[in-house]
Amino acid sequence: MKALAVALLLVITVSPAVTVPVFPSRPEEDIGRSGLSGEYREYEDIILSFSIEHPDTGKTWNEDVLAYIKRYGDIIERYPTSPLVPTITLRIAELFSLLTSTTLDQYLQEQRKKYAEQHPGAAAEELLAYDQLLQNEIPMEVINEDFRASLGRWLDVVIERYPTARHYSFDNYRFAYDDERVAALALYYRGLFFKANREVDWNRVQKEYPESKDANRLVDLQKKGRKK
Repeated sequence: MKALAVALLLVITVSPAVTVPVFPSRPEEDIGRSGLSGEYREYEDIILSFSIEHPDTGKTWNEDVLAYIKRYGDIIERYPTSPLVPTITLRIAELFSLLTSTTLDQYLQEQRKKYAEQHPGAAAEELLAYDQLLQNEIPMEVINEDFRASLGRWLDVVIERYPTARHYSFDNYRFAYDDERVAALALYYRGLFFKANREVDWNRVQKEYPESKDANRLVDLQKKGRKK
């Protein structure tokens, strides 16, 4: 869904107690479902259940996200040849990116607070520049390596198996295939989380996937931010 593939990616900072605001609440009768059955209906049900507020399930953030990952995996097992599989595979990778970053938000908040205390009266531009520096130099100890490894494996699957597959999105409260390519979004993610791949992967997005406007916009923003 385009909402997740855009809203999450600029800076993925998720605290364990707060889910990502994927999309605002809206009566389900106002949401344009595809009208398709089978895996499409199941997929749409999962997307719509990924709500803004963290549900009081009695489980941890990680347990809830892993439960979503399992539901997506079950769809792939039941419908292995479905044209929806590339998008679901990307969705699993996106959820692993959330698990990878669960300690990152706390780290960034602590560092920003320290900088603000040490530089009272700092201009907004200065704080923004420091924020960008923080995001460029994230220490590995704040990254969950087990989830990061899973993220890398799922991204590799998307890039290698589905280089031309279109993305099935949720945008403007409607489900539909768009012009985005799942591999372009996966290349953006891999460059974001794996520094060794960054230059090659982001250049591939720009050269091989000009039709993927969201992925290109995200790459452009990251490249410009890292030059400052």
